[in-house]
Amino acid sequence: MDKAQSMHFHACLTDTIWEFSWDHTIHVYNCTPIHCLKWPTPFEKPDISHLHIFGCGAYVFLLEDIRANKLSPKSETMVYLGQPASYKGFCFYRITTGCIFIGATTIFDETYFPRCPDGKQQHFTELGDELPTENRYPDDPID
Repeated sequence: MDKAQSMHFHACLTDTIWEFSWDHTIHVYNCTPIHCLKWPTPFEKPDISHLHIFGCGAYVFLLEDIRANKLSPKSETMVYLGQPASYKGFCFYRITTGCIFIGATTIFDETYFPRCPDGKQQHFTELGDELPTENRYPDDPID
């Protein structure tokens, strides 16, 4: 639950889309090695090339019957929500209409988060970065 909550908040999504962060978390968890199985994954050889950052922006191709007319754009910016269970493709949140869209032809922009302010994800410290040299808490001794 903590992993799903972290993905959900990281993407700045509303509570109405909570179930998609849960589904994406379970899918990622099933692709990771497990200690009790002596480090293999539940799948024999998982293909992780389809995984993308949850909540990132994606430019999704729209079929002709979905577009308003011939002159309307052929793609639209949407929010990536993971893999749908019974379809081949990706699941997206369509910002313009507020509905769920399933598409297969897309270009992902994993640095852009459409639902976050300014389109940028929350700031965090990468693993391996040096810690700040200044003492943030003056009362604590510096090691």
